[in-house]
Amino acid sequence: MKTLVIANQKGGVGKTTLLVHMAHYAAEAGNRTLVVDLDPQRNTTASLEAFVSGIPASTLFETQPIQFARPAEVPITLIGADAGLLKIDGGRPDIIQTFAEHIRRFSDSAQFELCLIDTAPALGLRMVAAVAAASHALSPIELQTYSIEGITAMLQTIYGIRRQLNPTLEVLGMLPSRVNSHSPAQKANLVSLLRSYPELVVRKAIFLRTSIAEAAGERQPVWAMRKTSARVAGHEMKNVIAHLIEKMGGLPHDA
Repeated sequence: MKTLVIANQKGGVGKTTLLVHMAHYAAEAGNRTLVVDLDPQRNTTASLEAFVSGIPASTLFETQPIQFARPAEVPITLIGADAGLLKIDGGRPDIIQTFAEHIRRFSDSAQFELCLIDTAPALGLRMVAAVAAASHALSPIELQTYSIEGITAMLQTIYGIRRQLNPTLEVLGMLPSRVNSHSPAQKANLVSLLRSYPELVVRKAIFLRTSIAEAAGERQPVWAMRKTSARVAGHEMKNVIAHLIEKMGGLPHDA
């Protein structure tokens, strides 16, 4: 099982949008996909509520075994965010290992081909646990000056966790997100980002499209919408996701 954590210490960069679309993309190809929502804002949980497992995410920080009430043959299995997550960051550091062990058991059980973990936009035990448990990490980033200035801290966090807790973690890098292709400032910021982190910028982008927001409101992937602009956005989104999955070494079932 490949486990991807999508993390950024800044909110509003399109983390949840990307994760939800990746879940649909992988599942539509036939890959059993587990989604874990560690953000108490519950945006991922709301978007994928049709696939809720009944297991609250906070229980992944407890030692008792996790049993799924729904069969693993369903395309997406959601471990949804709950109010109990608010207490996690004030807990003991050993819950990091507890979370990682649950994810490892899911992987060893061969129930899923892909696990996607959404995190809150803040550094805390939940984010540390997610990165410590993952095989891959990705940080979507807006091409705004304040977002780029903050990415250094995010990279330091991810690489620090890799060094101390998860030496096999593969960092996919930074994915330009919510990109306005008509903005000279964003183009200049992308050039600056490529100059500063040439090996860490994903050579794809998610563009700012109104149809993506509309699809989120309808709780479906943008490529499922029947309008021309959605078809364009859907093609772009699928192209990005296919590239990311390729960087992860692929999945058993290709789209």
